[in-house]
Amino acid sequence: MRWVLGYLAGFSVLILFVTAGIIFCTFFEPFHRWQHDRLGTSDYMDATMVLLDYTRGRRDTPAIDEAFFSIPESEHLVEARQLFAALTTTRNISFFVLLIILAIMALCKCPIRFTLARSLREIFAGFMIITLILAGLMIWNFDHVFDMFHLILFDNDIWSTAERLAVLWPRELFIHAAAFIGALWVLVSALIITIASVIIRRAKDNAGFGGFL
Repeated sequence: MRWVLGYLAGFSVLILFVTAGIIFCTFFEPFHRWQHDRLGTSDYMDATMVLLDYTRGRRDTPAIDEAFFSIPESEHLVEARQLFAALTTTRNISFFVLLIILAIMALCKCPIRFTLARSLREIFAGFMIITLILAGLMIWNFDHVFDMFHLILFDNDIWSTAERLAVLWPRELFIHAAAFIGALWVLVSALIITIASVIIRRAKDNAGFGGFL
């Protein structure tokens, strides 16, 4: 029973980590400012911040001027806004599920530290491998991965012809964003695996695990 709870908690941590990482990297203002400075499009930074506020649900329109985006682009942005709303909801649910599982483990007097460390080490080791495979696919053919990503998540192909969106969110931005998110995932995964391994090693050095919480 404790291992079932441990792996459920571990997957909750993984979902929380993945969704929070995507949200953080997507709305990290210095990243977008660096992109515009690098591409010489700094004049569009204000429009980008308005668009980001719309995407995260802080305003009702994606631009100060309603005519800035075409109708198809606006429809695409509605879907993007809904996608991030679902991502935020998933993050919040995973957090509360994690708290509930930890509370149950505490009530059942499970060795939380050891159990969670072992499940996290295995889950994040697998996740790191998947991340590295995805990174290899993107390096090999980013355009194909980019198109597949949009085909899976959206009901249209507007991203391939959107002129205004291509200025605010050019394909180069998505390349660097993917690298940013991937590096964050790998580094944090390596840190979690290292900490978990230390906890497991220390637990095994003791006569039993009964005292480990």
